[in-house]
Amino acid sequence: YEYGAGGYANEDAEALGREPSKGTECITLDDYRKRYAQYRQDADLQALHASLPMIAVWDDHELANDTWKNGAENHQEEEGSFNDRRAAAAAAWTEWLPVRENTFSNMLIYR
Repeated sequence: YEYGAGGYANEDAEALGREPSKGTECITLDDYRKRYAQYRQDADLQALHASLPMIAVWDDHELANDTWKNGAENHQEEEGSFNDRRAAAAAAWTEWLPVRENTFSNMLIYR
């Protein structure tokens, strides 16, 4: 998750054709997989990854906004189990990024 000018959460995203899935929130494994696939289609992001080494670090925003142990700002009960959502986000993250598998047994972030 990148902050500031030119990052993933850019205020100019719509004008640049980079608005993710127009209003669709990621909840299921399929949702998270599609979002990562969408990001990876961006030519500028591809160029960045081709030109520089990147260090992937799990962040609460990989799941939902302002995530904590048992929920998130934008997770509602009618969306299903938060633990299922967290597992889906972690699975997609490990599928799309060059990290070891099964790194989320305790869901802790070490920085």
